[in-house]
Amino acid sequence: MRGEKDTTITSDSLVAPSQSLFNTIFLNICDLPNSLLIEILCRLPCKFVLRCKCVCKSWSTLISHPYFESRRALYLRNNCDNEQIPMFVVHSYPLADNTAELLTIDSNQTHAELRALDFLPSKLVVVATYNDLILLCEKTLGFQRKYYYICNPYTKQWVAVPPPPILFPQQEVGVGFIRDSDYRCRIVRLLEFDAEPDDFRLKVEMFSSETGKWIESVVLCPKRFRPHPLQQSAPALAYNGTLYWLGRGGILIGLEPFKLDNKNNHNYHCHFISGPRSGFPLFYDSYNYTDCLGVCRGCVRMCRLYTLTRFILFVWELKEDSGLEVDGVGGKKMKWCLKERIFLDQIKSQYMVPHPYWLLALDPNDEDMLYLLRRPSSSDPKDIVKCNIRTETLIDISPKLPLKTDVEAFPFMLSWWRWPTPVPKLGHHNNSSCPPQ
Repeated sequence: MRGEKDTTITSDSLVAPSQSLFNTIFLNICDLPNSLLIEILCRLPCKFVLRCKCVCKSWSTLISHPYFESRRALYLRNNCDNEQIPMFVVHSYPLADNTAELLTIDSNQTHAELRALDFLPSKLVVVATYNDLILLCEKTLGFQRKYYYICNPYTKQWVAVPPPPILFPQQEVGVGFIRDSDYRCRIVRLLEFDAEPDDFRLKVEMFSSETGKWIESVVLCPKRFRPHPLQQSAPALAYNGTLYWLGRGGILIGLEPFKLDNKNNHNYHCHFISGPRSGFPLFYDSYNYTDCLGVCRGCVRMCRLYTLTRFILFVWELKEDSGLEVDGVGGKKMKWCLKERIFLDQIKSQYMVPHPYWLLALDPNDEDMLYLLRRPSSSDPKDIVKCNIRTETLIDISPKLPLKTDVEAFPFMLSWWRWPTPVPKLGHHNNSSCPPQ
């Protein structure tokens, strides 16, 4: 049997192959110089490249080399569309079990496939995402600790996070997850508690991947921004170094985990943005809609779909405000600006039941596209559809989902040129395996 190829990579082995190589009629792929092998592998789909790492040690070393990553990024930037691939981590809650599945959408965005995240150590609940990393936790009862895990479903790598402090009688109102360009990760938990009758505060618990520890700080909230209406079904949005949590009525809480107001007492930038106004009466504007927060073409947007009598879609965009009456993020005054209001009566006419659609997600590339959870009636299975708000057309993209489930969708984004993000090295409970076949 042929011995394994030398895995040492030198600058000489990465130079361009000689012209005489192309005159060879029969050549074993193991005999190819590293430079030519890199040119072949960098043209393959990401999932297939990751599987190639399991072929032999020499291929694994080659694909893990920084030169390969740079060549692949250069090739894909020059030859492929840089738009993000819209995907979702669909988390369903059956009656007796919890399952987390990755819903991948094909390149034509006309079909989706569900894949179970079955490589994890136990059945976990998805609580947040950042690009291609997923934050999960074990559900516990009472005042027990919650155990968190970070995973990348592409590489099947996962790591257990040191447990946070035990929860006492405080309500968890938000969990967020973010990473910066230096691969530093932060997990943020917002806990509400009343210190005094007229003094409402948020406790911020934050985990740092560099220290491997949780730290605590307290944020005083303006009375009009009491965070109890934070939408548990709306996952935190990580964008441009800030974590955003959406409250009922469009109230927005923004926190910058990588910036400190005071390094001595761990005070973080935490600011509050008022909700937009739809112009509807208060009683109508309180219960008859669903909100969705996301990023489209580099802008933070919120969509609101009213479904009681007519289907009316509002789209707001977060922009800087010159006024001083609105709290901002990072020292910049921000406010919601109405982008458009659209009537979707044609979609409404398809079903005579109230609330047949719920907003799930925005398309990151196409402002005319939304993703909706459809539930025609209490006896019909649910599914996910893609909606063109201009033509009022729907495209079925998902298989039927179990009837007796609640469904949440977390954005899961991976650009064509981006290499899968490694999970942080926390020094314990790391695990990885070869990518799926």
